[in-house]
Amino acid sequence: VTIESKPGGPAGLKIVSKSGLVKTEGGANAEVRLPSWLPACPNSTVVMSQYDETPGHPVNLVTFMTADPPQKVFQFYEKALKDAGLKVSLSSPDGGVSGGTLTGTEPSRKRRADVAIGLAQGKAMVQVSYTLK
Repeated sequence: VTIESKPGGPAGLKIVSKSGLVKTEGGANAEVRLPSWLPACPNSTVVMSQYDETPGHPVNLVTFMTADPPQKVFQFYEKALKDAGLKVSLSSPDGGVSGGTLTGTEPSRKRRADVAIGLAQGKAMVQVSYTLK
């Protein structure tokens, strides 16, 4: 196992082993890995990015902050997931006004995206994760 952290770069940690790679970075300069069908949150800054390239267990997570209202972000991701051809399920007590969660799943279950939207420090905090099989 190799653990690496680079001075002067984004705050983070990289762990490499025989079974794969896990990398976590924080801040606006963090590497963001999102597939073309899952867009980054517009008008936002990156808080954290994490990806796991362990075979059979690929999970990727990006956290964004934006001054846009949660409902606008909720509607943006609802449309993006549907446009990607995913079946979307929604959970929000008020239509996304205060945030909520969205899950998009491909019928073959080869692609899945989860989006959680809430409020933090007066801004919308958006966590986007996806898995590919």
